[in-house]
Amino acid sequence: MGIVVSSGDGVAEVVIDFPPVNALPVQGWFDLAAAVTAAGADRDVRAVVVAANGRGFCAGVDIKEIQGSPGHDALIGANRGSPCTSARYRSSQQCTGSAWAAGSAWPAVPTS
Repeated sequence: MGIVVSSGDGVAEVVIDFPPVNALPVQGWFDLAAAVTAAGADRDVRAVVVAANGRGFCAGVDIKEIQGSPGHDALIGANRGSPCTSARYRSSQQCTGSAWAAGSAWPAVPTS
């Protein structure tokens, strides 16, 4: 469970695995950003695929974590600096061309 990274043949796959609906806890957002940034920095990687296990691609922020945390620390942590957005830009700058796509209606592709 968490963010799982695998790579081979020039492709890195970053898989979100927070069952049942892939709602990411605060740390999960930072782990996802770190995984995408690391994949983008790897000279052997020519493409990064972000996928998810389970029922949906990503339900967003883990509301239960935010509701269960005292004060506003979890909410602030989930929104601090948009780590995933900035990771996307840092990674794509190293490419001569990049394509970003997402779709929850795509059929599930088995991961190895």
